[in-house]
Amino acid sequence: MLYLDYERSRRAYLEIQCRYNEILREKENLFLKTQPQTAQFNTNSCIKGAKGNSFESYLIEKELRCIDERLEEAKAILNDRKELLKLKEQELRNSKDSHDKIYRMKYIDGYKTIKIANVLGYDKSSVYRMLHIINENIRNEI
Repeated sequence: MLYLDYERSRRAYLEIQCRYNEILREKENLFLKTQPQTAQFNTNSCIKGAKGNSFESYLIEKELRCIDERLEEAKAILNDRKELLKLKEQELRNSKDSHDKIYRMKYIDGYKTIKIANVLGYDKSSVYRMLHIINENIRNEI
């Protein structure tokens, strides 16, 4: 049952993708502070954005939070996870197990249940039964 290994790898890949996105969002939010802001008018005076050099404070804050280093590390891990996921997918595609074939056809290739049944020579209810078993195994294992 290689589909469980593939599913673990896929979830680990999605998790690191979320972390990478969070670091990018943090960097973006810091950068947005450097952009010109709209003037705020009140009755006494006109304030034209933040005082001081916003780009310097952006660079200092970016260095303090080690954003670039964290981003590079997350990107390296993301690339490694992507390669591992490709390897697991190839193993899954080469598998002769019927559950692996059904998982691949349904969740990777996006086939409808009736097409899976026709290709593999099963009836539709057998495919539904196997999909139920696959989903239960994924839910229990991961």
